[in-house]
Amino acid sequence: MYMGEKTVMGKRHPQHCIRRITRREFLGLTGLTLAAACTPAAPLLAVAPTDRPARVPRTTPVDFPNGEWPSTTPGLQGIDPGAIDDARQKIGRESLPVHSFLLVRNGFLVSEQYFSGFARETRHPLADCTMSVVSALTGAAIRDGYIQSVEQKVLDFFPERQAKAGDKLAQLTIHHLLTMTVGHKQARTPDPADVGTNWTDAFFGQSFAATPGTVFQYNPLAAHMLSAIVQQAAGKPAEFYLRESLFDPIGIKDFVWTADSQGVPFGNTGLELRPIDMAKFGYLFLNDGDWDGSQLIPREWVARSTVKYADTATKRNSAEEFGYGYLWWMNSFEGYSAHGAGGQYIYVIPGLDVVAVFTGGFDEKTFTTPNNLMRTLIIPGI
Repeated sequence: MYMGEKTVMGKRHPQHCIRRITRREFLGLTGLTLAAACTPAAPLLAVAPTDRPARVPRTTPVDFPNGEWPSTTPGLQGIDPGAIDDARQKIGRESLPVHSFLLVRNGFLVSEQYFSGFARETRHPLADCTMSVVSALTGAAIRDGYIQSVEQKVLDFFPERQAKAGDKLAQLTIHHLLTMTVGHKQARTPDPADVGTNWTDAFFGQSFAATPGTVFQYNPLAAHMLSAIVQQAAGKPAEFYLRESLFDPIGIKDFVWTADSQGVPFGNTGLELRPIDMAKFGYLFLNDGDWDGSQLIPREWVARSTVKYADTATKRNSAEEFGYGYLWWMNSFEGYSAHGAGGQYIYVIPGLDVVAVFTGGFDEKTFTTPNNLMRTLIIPGI
């Protein structure tokens, strides 16, 4: 476990955003699903999504000299500086509990601002943004052959539970966990403060209200099960696997990922990163899983995990009514994002070549404030 110098505590709330899947995409993914049911080593995605907006061409190659993000002014990257200044003034004028705001465009860090005593070296709890990292780690596990495909059954990793499994549990797949379409009668949220609960047992003890794959229900316990599955399949602590497969290659050194009493890192929460490292994770996805010429996450996985599978309209809040991918929310203003309790956001907007990060301490009622700042001030200025 990597230890840092300072941590902060967030508040409470989970979330993400939409892009409608085309008929062509749907047929392609449906065909993949059927193929995976018959072929253990089915490919991740037959055809990548075709209706994404074209990325803005970069005029200057970007690298990370000495591990530092190259920075420049917003104006040089086609952003109205007044839009960022308006957002900063609004945060100060209304005493909004924003802890940090970072904006990357065309590969350059154009804004890095901290508030209320927070600083670059301050790790911040990601809360539910942890789930999007677990989604990426699941893609890495499929790439490495630890998991066969998204259609592999959950019970394959827990054969000792098959004898008592009902029909619905027997149908449950990795895809259902990733899309929050498990079908449990009641959603549960694993809590690091609850040190006495075996969350794997809790998952298998849940009753079903719907057939897996038919109903979206935000269920953090599903994300925790993915962490347990990756750890079981890889045969190594999920935290170590995350470090070696994703974080070390992109220069994320200072992180903490809290584990439950069984030693499984929480799949729904518990990860702490510096905001600048949250931006690096978003940038990895913006570049289709490529980092400095190394394909850390399969391009097909990035494409597949960031399209809409589940309708979330009226089921969450105003920032999360636009659909759900593989533990990513779809944005109303194009692209996708990771959302976490307290106002943690990682926005990836390929059509604008943008990554944006917010950390904060919002309550449930004001949780969508950073999303509103993006929608009304930042995006119009790009």
